[in-house]
Amino acid sequence: MQERNEEVFSLRKSRVDIIVSNYRVRDIRITFAFFSFILIVTSFRHYPSLLSYIFFILAFILIFFLTFVPLSLSPLFERWLKITRVIAKFNTKVLLFISFVVIFLPTGLVRRLSGKDAMQRDIRAGSYWEHCDNDGLKDKSRYEKQF
Repeated sequence: MQERNEEVFSLRKSRVDIIVSNYRVRDIRITFAFFSFILIVTSFRHYPSLLSYIFFILAFILIFFLTFVPLSLSPLFERWLKITRVIAKFNTKVLLFISFVVIFLPTGLVRRLSGKDAMQRDIRAGSYWEHCDNDGLKDKSRYEKQF
């Protein structure tokens, strides 16, 4: 019985590996298809020069590998992912800092200079507790009609 369970597990594992590799192949193809598109556009922009022919040849080599052996580009794809993770960490911090400086800092300064407080606090008050009227809570028929 245990041998059969091990076979099922190995089959499931191989199926999961196939699914993961299919997603990986798709990601590799999308990424490098974008790079080959950039190379082709750049080659058309520099058309009469030697650089345009080099870009064009590189794009078609990349397209060949994407079509027939996409997993051979896996090491290059891993390096690209590492680069993008570093760029993403840097971009996140920079964009958050810029949004804070451009949006929140001036808004806070204007509100402080105008004397407005969103929480309507009174600095001189000893407590911020607001008393509520409990007279309506004593009527028991109120609980039967909620709306």
